[in-house]
Amino acid sequence: MRIDVWSDVVCPWCYIGFVRLEKAIDQLDVEVELYLHAYQLDKEATEEPYLAVENLAEKYGIPVEGAIEMMGNVSSIAESEGLHYQLDKTYGANTQLAHRLLMMAAERGVHHDLLFKLFNAYFEKAEKIFSVEDLRPFAESVGIKIEELQNLASSDLYKDILQSDKELADSLEIRGVPFFVFNQRVAVAGAESTELFVQAIQRALHEG
Repeated sequence: MRIDVWSDVVCPWCYIGFVRLEKAIDQLDVEVELYLHAYQLDKEATEEPYLAVENLAEKYGIPVEGAIEMMGNVSSIAESEGLHYQLDKTYGANTQLAHRLLMMAAERGVHHDLLFKLFNAYFEKAEKIFSVEDLRPFAESVGIKIEELQNLASSDLYKDILQSDKELADSLEIRGVPFFVFNQRVAVAGAESTELFVQAIQRALHEG
């Protein structure tokens, strides 16, 4: 089973979606090849971190308290999946380097582990995952050396893949994430229920 997923490392629904997908995969006991595709929710985000809750309040023209309430709604859904979000403490910034690190990890078959470590750190521990220093412990935990990470940050490595992921998303008219495609046949938009993922996988296997 091939699964292509467009997601961003700072997308709260993406973490929820991946957890539900994992439960569906476990239920069906299928072998999966995961292909991650970068999708930056805010390609113009600065490299300097900012409080996500303040950015959300500004985006919707509401008080910070209102933004915290919005985040609380997502957090309660995450809680039902066993995830303990701290959205009101998270920071936003440009996610390009994190995506490119995931691409390097994919070449070594450790992108799944790295993705979940980044999700856990960002959403459940409110850690920053943007700069070389931020990402260093996560890179090293999957066998990527600091020198490799530094070289990645100072080069254009994988920027062509970042662009091709964007162009493919545009061609598929993907307007939000997470977005899942099973065996290049069946698409699921959003963090749907585990039951729906089970049905999508079964359908993709049947059609294959």
